[in-house]
Amino acid sequence: MRPALAILLCTLLTAPAASPAAAAEPPTPAASAQSAPPADEAALRKLIEQIATADDDDREDAEEELIRRLSAPLVAAVGSLDNRPIRQQARIARALERYQSVLRLELARVSLRDADRKLLDDFARGQRPLVEQLFADSPSLRLAAVRRIPLKPDSGAGVLLALKVNDADGDVAEAALESALRLRDEVVARSLVHYVRSATQAIADGFYGPQDSDTAAVVARFVRMSIEVIGAARYREGVPDVITAVRTLAKTPFATPGFFELPPIAAALAELGDRRAAPVLIELLDQTGSSRVVSLGPGRLATVTIGDEVLLSLLRLYEQPPADYGFQSNDAGALAFLDDDARVEGHRRFRLWHRENAPAAPESQPAQERK
Repeated sequence: MRPALAILLCTLLTAPAASPAAAAEPPTPAASAQSAPPADEAALRKLIEQIATADDDDREDAEEELIRRLSAPLVAAVGSLDNRPIRQQARIARALERYQSVLRLELARVSLRDADRKLLDDFARGQRPLVEQLFADSPSLRLAAVRRIPLKPDSGAGVLLALKVNDADGDVAEAALESALRLRDEVVARSLVHYVRSATQAIADGFYGPQDSDTAAVVARFVRMSIEVIGAARYREGVPDVITAVRTLAKTPFATPGFFELPPIAAALAELGDRRAAPVLIELLDQTGSSRVVSLGPGRLATVTIGDEVLLSLLRLYEQPPADYGFQSNDAGALAFLDDDARVEGHRRFRLWHRENAPAAPESQPAQERK
């Protein structure tokens, strides 16, 4: 999939992917660039602060000044490429391309927590060309690089995959999430918790206006996929942020098939095995939309609702046998209620059991570790 101009506004959600693209854009006013004074750190910090906090007019002026100060010494040093043989032009062009990649990489690196920065540095020592390609200008190069990341647990691979979920290209972000789901280790899960938190807050705050609804929908999809990774990794430290995301996004128009789908989210919460998730799942029990159809034998097709999927996740979380609540299974192990009467009775039985047996403080009652 390739969503509307970039997802992403999602590049604004975390520091690693936000300003690099803007800072790395080639300058256009070459004449003024050559007359600009050398950039110094204090002046650059002031300009960055203006870009981040000033009103539109001052922000635009600050952007122009930042580009001018950063590009001036480089343009002056490179000079006219046309005066050089083609081989030399190619070498310089390659160096400038690497400069942009490394700029994005270093901006991502400086925003990492110490432990993840060390993992990234260790990974980059043996994979420097691959790491730089992950931050190249070309989306196709970035996509190819994501697919080549070796899925080694507890390594910088997880750090890089989480960074690429925030890529400006939807295909790159989705490929990173697919690899993260295969890796499913603590490193990638804890990094994706930050993405879930930031993306959820952006949607809740109305960052995406009506004209950006397609982008917001894709961001919601990536939040759902991130939650699946967190669940598969059983990263329980992420439970509070996942619960907030579910409560927030389940009420949006994005809780639809293909985007913030509730059945895989409920399954991920069950996989996490942390009963702090039970209250938010109970809030979703009354969802009536159809999730799938199950054959329970010749001529016996049964509809599984979203609420049924949530109930199955709750039963798994509390280690309750589905058959005790009226679920029937087929030869493949798929579970469903035979009809609406069985569904109503099964949900009633669970609510009664939960009211009589569930602890008052679910946060202190994690499910037993599953092997």
